[in-house]
Amino acid sequence: MSAIEPTARPPAAPRERTRAHVYCRPPEPVVFPEAEEAPETNLHLELRTALYLSLKRELAQVATLGSNQFVYWDPTTSRKRLAPDAFVRLGVPHRTFRTWKTWLHGAPDLGVEIVSESDEGEPDWDEKLARYRASGIREVVRFDPDDRARPIRIWDALDGDLVERSADDPDLRACEALGLWWTVVEDPSIGPMLRLSRDREGRDLLPTPDEAEAQARKAEARTREAEVKAREAEAQAREAEAQAREAEAQAREANKTLEAEVAALRAQLAEAKGKRRTRATLPGLTGGGELRPCSARRSAGGGEPRPRDAARRAAGGRPPAPAPSGSPSSPSTPKSARTTSPPERRAHGELARAARLGP
Repeated sequence: MSAIEPTARPPAAPRERTRAHVYCRPPEPVVFPEAEEAPETNLHLELRTALYLSLKRELAQVATLGSNQFVYWDPTTSRKRLAPDAFVRLGVPHRTFRTWKTWLHGAPDLGVEIVSESDEGEPDWDEKLARYRASGIREVVRFDPDDRARPIRIWDALDGDLVERSADDPDLRACEALGLWWTVVEDPSIGPMLRLSRDREGRDLLPTPDEAEAQARKAEARTREAEVKAREAEAQAREAEAQAREAEAQAREANKTLEAEVAALRAQLAEAKGKRRTRATLPGLTGGGELRPCSARRSAGGGEPRPRDAARRAAGGRPPAPAPSGSPSSPSTPKSARTTSPPERRAHGELARAARLGP
């Protein structure tokens, strides 16, 4: 007869206690402190705060950031904790919190330790590094401002371990967690500072709050200057437009004046040409300077034609040959017959000028 295997049953749901038991002691809840009195030098405060605020300014939209707050990774004890000088958890926008519990929020992606004189009462670096390893933080940066040879040392989480990067690693200062670069900047007031840059050479630094404020003031000043220049350019444009309109009006007025002068000159020229044509077509002038018929000119000397004109007509239009001087057959012409009046001479002069000028 074969044995019958027992049927697997789901675990029973916990029942509510119906009896009041007697216990040897009350339960002891696990308390996770939010803070602990620890000395901090002013220099350490300056370095820590500058780094935290620059990180927050750059990453607050995509990450939660902390500084000097406890990070707990074991829910059964409060002794397993860290207090990084700065830490970053990506994927969640920044918010305020009292403590960071990895079983609730996940382990930070980056933790930073700044060495200072106040670290004398804390565990040595090997023990602190073991705590970072247990917490699950995947990138740990240690900055020692007094170590001029190797101020920056970095550990990465590899296969459950934290392994330090070699000093001859060409990408030693790459911040893999954030996609940035670590660099050391000499500050005139506090000395070497741990900074983050967008480029390998450290030229494009994430600004500190003071630097960001100075940059904002400069940008505001440049904006105001640009606005002033724009207003000046607009005023100059309006002035130039007004000058152009005035010049156009002056040009129109000058054109009108010129057209009037040209019309007046044309009228004067036409009048002068009409007078010249009239003088050229009339055969003579009156005694007062007006044109008169030729018969009137012939009768001006006494009513009879002059002997010279009669002889020219008798000879067929050719003037007669002059008679020898003193010849009895050529009586001398009286002086009064050869003389013309002043008005007649003026008329003949004007006719001659008109003939030379042409129509």
